[in-house]
Amino acid sequence: MTVTFLSPQGQVAWSREQIEEMSSELASRLMACHGEGGCRIAVIGDTSSASALLARAALVAGFQITFLGMVGRAPAMMASLRERLDQLRPDIVVGPGLEIRDLATGAQRVAIEDLLDPPLRRRSRRGACDGFEPARFRLVQFTSGTTGEPRPVTISRDALESNLESLRRRFRASADDSIFSWLPLNHDMGLVGTVLLSDHLSCRLTLCSPRTFLAHPGMWERWITAARPTSIPAPNSGWSLLSHRAGGRDRSAVRHALESLRVAIIGAEPIDPVLCERLVTGPARLLPPGSLVPAYGLAEATLAVSAEPPGNPPVIVDAAGTDESGGDARVVSTGMPLDGLSVSIRDGDRELGDREIGEITVHGSSLADEYRDEPGGLATGDEGFTVGSRLFVTGRRKDLIKVHGRRVFPHEIERLAESSGLVRRGRTVAFSLSSPPPERSVLLIEPAKGTRSQHREMEDHLRRLVLESLGVRLDIISVVEPGSIPKTTSGKLKRNDARSIFLSA
Repeated sequence: MTVTFLSPQGQVAWSREQIEEMSSELASRLMACHGEGGCRIAVIGDTSSASALLARAALVAGFQITFLGMVGRAPAMMASLRERLDQLRPDIVVGPGLEIRDLATGAQRVAIEDLLDPPLRRRSRRGACDGFEPARFRLVQFTSGTTGEPRPVTISRDALESNLESLRRRFRASADDSIFSWLPLNHDMGLVGTVLLSDHLSCRLTLCSPRTFLAHPGMWERWITAARPTSIPAPNSGWSLLSHRAGGRDRSAVRHALESLRVAIIGAEPIDPVLCERLVTGPARLLPPGSLVPAYGLAEATLAVSAEPPGNPPVIVDAAGTDESGGDARVVSTGMPLDGLSVSIRDGDRELGDREIGEITVHGSSLADEYRDEPGGLATGDEGFTVGSRLFVTGRRKDLIKVHGRRVFPHEIERLAESSGLVRRGRTVAFSLSSPPPERSVLLIEPAKGTRSQHREMEDHLRRLVLESLGVRLDIISVVEPGSIPKTTSGKLKRNDARSIFLSA
């Protein structure tokens, strides 16, 4: 196992032996700060080599750890951070000194640069295992916040290892694999699916911070080629970004760099069938045949609930017979439940059969502590259906738009709007307003370059496109400023927040 951290200035690479030594010493230093076992740690800041070490140190010593991402100076972002810290009540907040100095919490603040100085080069004099209790490890993750306020859930070591082992078996992964990621560590796919999975497999890992990766598309081909990845996990938005920014001559170079891929995991939100086809077929193809692996998961289940095995093309079905929506009703299979997990589709107390849409309910060994003893399992709030043993996810229940006699999920409207070329990719959000009645449909858009002076024509075209394709008449189309549509850390649209911002404007 080696871990390589990328930056425009170069890279830092550590062997497995170095990682074990440095993480043990880092754990000892954290215990010295706290003075006893059972330490609760909150990590603030961008993805870095230090944050990867902190994850390993928590595993070694048995700490409770949470990754909270970067600090923003906007009042709303600071208020959200403080609210999360109030929920967590950590013993230690670790992060860059400048980012944590103004945090008014009851926790001890430790600047990461002080914690790493003197450099971590050898085992602590206290001994590598003095006071360590690995079984006490807990990972606290925040739910995505797509339809409400994010809340913390607790993942035990047993739940984590169960999910990681199930992923190993489903993907036929081993120490020979190489994982590449630019995802943030405060997202389950970015932490569990990369740092912790690579530790479980003892395989190679190449990390790049999201900010650095997005700012340097010209480096993608060089970075990916050097990593020779066999696995890359990313949400819909990540693969869409890679596909659309790797254009022209760069596209063939990135495609060549990705030839080593065996498992290209796509997840988060209902998976876009058009994007899947674009990634694996035709002249715009980026990925090797059989490498695209659609998956479904959520923080409450550690990470993954279901996934297709690698080696097959995506399974896409026409779900027109399962609901009342029109237009392109194709849905991508997210595969079969992982070992140790089971899925049922329910309408209240009634379990539904094949091709009947209802709420996805998950049972099994990798659920968060808060749901392990729930007799009915974890009611996810996601809707979907099964065909045989395969799971198909159609959307979030709270996001469903029922208006003018039609029933659609917002992503159907959003994808149509994006297909017009009139809006920025990933920068349109649809929702409904139920109060005052009758229910109304709303579409917020950030216009593409060169279209900002054509608002009326753009609105007329989008309204006609959605009506003809989905049978839904958009009541309100509003052009918003670039960057104003809220998203989660994994790039998912926060439709509830968008609705609140629209109503308060």
